[in-house]
Amino acid sequence: MLFKRIPGGSPANLAMNMTRLGNKAMLAATVGNDDMGDELRRYVESVGVDVTYVSKVEEPTTLILVTRSAAVSNFQAYRGADSQLSIRQFPFQRFEEISIFHTTCFALSKQPAQQVILQAAEKAKRAGCQLSIDANYSDKIWPDRRDAQRVITEFSRLNAMIKISDVDWIRLYE
Repeated sequence: MLFKRIPGGSPANLAMNMTRLGNKAMLAATVGNDDMGDELRRYVESVGVDVTYVSKVEEPTTLILVTRSAAVSNFQAYRGADSQLSIRQFPFQRFEEISIFHTTCFALSKQPAQQVILQAAEKAKRAGCQLSIDANYSDKIWPDRRDAQRVITEFSRLNAMIKISDVDWIRLYE
């Protein structure tokens, strides 16, 4: 079995891709005070993403192990630092410069990050940001589907753009 380390995660990947397309992007996230957190921060910054708002905490950096085959991809999440967002990590003074405020089901699936992201999204919307969510729902990360539906509805009421695959729709609503 071969393990390949690929720094990322949906918000980091979006920020890096926006930067590669010539846009300015910043990432508000939390990583562990460990080698994996340092590597993720260093890699994202090397692409040109502003990592000023990436904080370190004592919990380990969240890891996702993905197995891929021609037929199906599967993952196992080892949660840690990702959910430890603080409202102080968001650059409210810069929200008027920001075009898009993006999040994911993964980020919203655990407290305190959920409440922090919802508060930041409301402030971002008031500052004129377009909200965006990747509704990448999985019961592996968010076992309470009704709670996920409630939170996504709350976020969506802020006029958010929603990216959802057929598979995610079925997992979340059928």
